[in-house]
Amino acid sequence: MQENQFQPPDYSAPDSSRYSLFWLAGILLPFLPALAPDNAERALLARIERQRSVSAYVGQWLDWLLGLIGLIAPRARPLGFVDWLKGSWLWLQVMFNPPQRCQPLRVLDVLDTNVRDYSWQETLVNRLHGFFSAVARLEPAAALRALRKPPCRNRYDAVRPSSAQQKQHPIVEPDIEQTFNWADAQVTVYGTRYRDDTWMIYYAAAFAVFCAVAGAIHLWPAPKEGIPFFWVAL
Repeated sequence: MQENQFQPPDYSAPDSSRYSLFWLAGILLPFLPALAPDNAERALLARIERQRSVSAYVGQWLDWLLGLIGLIAPRARPLGFVDWLKGSWLWLQVMFNPPQRCQPLRVLDVLDTNVRDYSWQETLVNRLHGFFSAVARLEPAAALRALRKPPCRNRYDAVRPSSAQQKQHPIVEPDIEQTFNWADAQVTVYGTRYRDDTWMIYYAAAFAVFCAVAGAIHLWPAPKEGIPFFWVAL
């Protein structure tokens, strides 16, 4: 059978369909371990996604209790406190030493992931970016428009294979237009975030220098004597 794979195909032969499926399975074989439910890397990423900050974790428990007594819709039970502490340590380790993603899982994530939306923090920073940039250009009308205008929202869902198709192979070839629109939306979201983050870093650095100088010369409202706690805090 291995030799027949490199022979000119005879589509009229009764085994041609079986050979084609065998050849396709061989090409997609490296991706199959990434789809396994017990894949260690997928389990690690899923555990990291479940980890929440202190305030969000407390909020999860409050929502669960309110749902338990019927005041709001029922919610899933949050992680236990011990598991949350273990997850905090895991999150810290991952932050300082990010795991290397395997290529099969990276490809499958790209093909099976929706375009991420802007968070409210990113929307706020984007509006502030537009506002202060317009103020620097002495364009008050554009500054006011920037406060009301949300980031560009060209959202396209990723092409997801149906359950029946996914049993045969993990990748379904989408139309070229869908692929382009999906990639364009991803680039728009991450490009906007990159520009806003860069702007925020530069403005924060300039503000830190201003606070240092203002504290050194005891600019109001810093006290004339002692440590200028106001500018130190800023």
